[in-house]
Amino acid sequence: MSLKIIKLLEKKDNYKYYKNIIAYAIGDASEKWQEKLFQILINQSDEAIFLSNLKILSIALWRNENLILKIKDGNAKKIIDSLKNDLEEKIKDGLKTEQSRIIISRHLELILALLRKRSIENKILLPRSNDTKWIIDKLDEIEKIIKNNNYLLISYLEFNLDNKKKDAKVPDIIYVLRQYLTGNDDSNTIKISGIDFKDE
Repeated sequence: MSLKIIKLLEKKDNYKYYKNIIAYAIGDASEKWQEKLFQILINQSDEAIFLSNLKILSIALWRNENLILKIKDGNAKKIIDSLKNDLEEKIKDGLKTEQSRIIISRHLELILALLRKRSIENKILLPRSNDTKWIIDKLDEIEKIIKNNNYLLISYLEFNLDNKKKDAKVPDIIYVLRQYLTGNDDSNTIKISGIDFKDE
């Protein structure tokens, strides 16, 4: 079984068609074959495949919260840079397709997962960092597009929020990610109440 999963990664299209299977197979990456699978994903040199891998990572990192500890700081930076490039492209296109909005949701979920690596030592996504400021600006742009076009931005993650403090038209994932990125005190009251990995 483990060999079959790894062989799936030999074909480019398999990253897209079997992303849930691959993400579930990674688990906590405690087995050698799971670790190999995980390393193949995060060290992929082909940019197009790497972007597909980010969707897999978004699922895998939320299925097992300790998996984030296996991502080295350099890999985290590579992931953030790829996310930024694709966010820029999707925003320029106006999020016109449902698929582009699904991808945006997966990207934002992945950024939220990466925040678990945030520390003074590695400076990953610190509140005043350039990456964080850039992402917050893009969240504002995404929110504007969503509101102006009455689009839906649906996340795998379900949050327990105080809706009195939140504009009902702001997607939960945007609101939550903004609170955490800025280090807002309200982020301490936000709880993830569920995770629902539906097939897209």
